[in-house]
Amino acid sequence: MRIDGPKPLSQSVLWRWQRDFYDAQGPAAFTTGVVPWRITSCLLLASAYADVAAAYQRDVPGKLHVVELGGGVGRLAFHLMRALAERGVDFHYRFTDASQANVDGAAKHPQLKAWQELGRLSLQRVDAMSPGDLALPPGPVVVVANYLFDTLPHDAWRAEKGRAVGQNVEVEAPHEDAALTEVAWTFSDSDAVAPAEVADYAAQVGEGRFLWPAGAIACMDAVAQTLQRPHLWLAADKGAANREQISGKDTAVLARHGCVSASVNFDALREWAGARPFFAPAEAEVRFGAYALAATQVPEVAKAWAETGALNLPLHAEALLEQLVSDPSVTVPQLLQALAFTHFDPDALLRVAGSLREREIPAEQVAGLVAAMNETWRHRFELPEPHDLAFEIATVLHRAGQLSAAAAYYRHSLELRGPHPTTWFNLALCLLDLGQRSEARGALEETLRADATHTRAAALLAAT
Repeated sequence: MRIDGPKPLSQSVLWRWQRDFYDAQGPAAFTTGVVPWRITSCLLLASAYADVAAAYQRDVPGKLHVVELGGGVGRLAFHLMRALAERGVDFHYRFTDASQANVDGAAKHPQLKAWQELGRLSLQRVDAMSPGDLALPPGPVVVVANYLFDTLPHDAWRAEKGRAVGQNVEVEAPHEDAALTEVAWTFSDSDAVAPAEVADYAAQVGEGRFLWPAGAIACMDAVAQTLQRPHLWLAADKGAANREQISGKDTAVLARHGCVSASVNFDALREWAGARPFFAPAEAEVRFGAYALAATQVPEVAKAWAETGALNLPLHAEALLEQLVSDPSVTVPQLLQALAFTHFDPDALLRVAGSLREREIPAEQVAGLVAAMNETWRHRFELPEPHDLAFEIATVLHRAGQLSAAAAYYRHSLELRGPHPTTWFNLALCLLDLGQRSEARGALEETLRADATHTRAAALLAAT
């Protein structure tokens, strides 16, 4: 049955469903694996953003104000604030999200509360499409919009012989309460008159259906009207980076992952930006890219971008990790070098932990392994996610024979994730090997308290 349309894509019910999804899910949207977050909240991207933001402060002196739109659970905010502080930047961070549940969740997060107590962080519910109440003190402003533009309304157009043909979308589903996986949408030509900028862009595209980032443009215009001062945009997302990835193709694509998201046409944003400084990856990638847009000439930003953002290191890290975890011949030094390349990102450790456990750790590499685990733990951002970072680190160290260090991380796991029979039992094994029999008996008793059928724990307890 027809649910909605045919009408312009930006007016489709799909965007309302998407907003309802984020309102209903709150932080869970980012902790259950439904919405991708890995590459847009990683340490490498936070580091690149910090370098560029620090450079912008050199171009425009004064206390730096960072405004993050669509901050989600606060993972990027945490990493970026630490990176700015490590660079000695005088800053204040304004975390915002359209979902009150996300703002409330971030406000209560212990690791973010510490920044609030330092006076470096404030939180506010802000709709990116109408940020009218976003008042900031004087000083340079950096606006961060990660994994945001793809969630704002887009319009679809078809270039035919250089002319822009409007596209309507019709949404169909078996019934009104159907899941998104059961929903289908189709495009059809309309008689819409293209705005001048769309018509000019279609003339350059020549042929092919493309998305026009109407919501992103409206958002950027609204923020500019609110701030009333030059500012720098930093955004990262998936989408076309140049004309070659658009021309002659159908790039009007919407993805499904609990809600809908668009492939952001950054090439169109570059065209819309006109003469304003626009910074992009050195190599055009559809899968992911970080971009920057300034209102005035920013020589320090240009230099920093060439050394950081243009390299698109998060995407290179993704490719490297995918290669390593599927390579049975990978060595421990290679795994540790990969971790170092990611700036010891906890997510990277979770992905290579299995490979580390499978390999014998030579004595000369043990110290480096322990240091890498400790540095990775330092970058953790605690969320109720399925993976237990402390337990993963503990098992890697346990397998490497670093019993005291492993026991400490097993205790971290128990403290943060609660009692679990496997964690208590592994801790007991460490304590037995360390000769701490009394403590080991206590851990075995806790194992049996958590799982009375744990036969190995019962046997060991009887033996000790």
